[in-house]
Amino acid sequence: NWNFGDPTSGLLNTSTDKHPTHIYNTPGQYTVTLEITSSEGCTSSHQVQVDVRQGPSVEFVLPYSTCLTEGLQFRGLESEDIISYAWDFDDPTSGAANTSTSATSIHTFSANGNYDVVLSATDVYGCTSTISKQINIVGSSITGDIISDTTFPMCYSDVAELTAPSGGDSYIWSTGEQTSNISVVEPGDYAVTIMDASGCAYIPK
Repeated sequence: NWNFGDPTSGLLNTSTDKHPTHIYNTPGQYTVTLEITSSEGCTSSHQVQVDVRQGPSVEFVLPYSTCLTEGLQFRGLESEDIISYAWDFDDPTSGAANTSTSATSIHTFSANGNYDVVLSATDVYGCTSTISKQINIVGSSITGDIISDTTFPMCYSDVAELTAPSGGDSYIWSTGEQTSNISVVEPGDYAVTIMDASGCAYIPK
């Protein structure tokens, strides 16, 4: 007969199993008593003190941005007692990138939606604590491609006007210009990064 010295656990405070388990919900010192009865009816008891420690204090900071295409930084608050971290970003389609063991980790989510990000921390005593926070990932509201008013290939000295998709708050072309459309005469590849009202970037083709 086992008595785990934990009366607040109710019926779970005792067990008649040979190798029982017991979960303590409150840190502290507990007196565990084992009483053994032989086939002849003789009894013997033994007591041990169990020191149940509080798990580590675990917390993390959600990233300021929630944009789909960005690598978002998740920062676990570090402590001298914590020796390991384990992240789960609730994004299994991202493969191996769905988990991380760094205190500060960067993750790029694979689709829009709500994700329950979980951080577990283990301290020097082997105790583990877990915290979960939800983040809502949003994609850019802008769609479409760069449009040219000229067909290609174009003739020497011709001018092509390239127009980016509308709806952006700001535009930054690979040429350094910051308008929604630019005029080009040189052959080459031109790109534009568009920031929408939520601060998310969109790079059209």
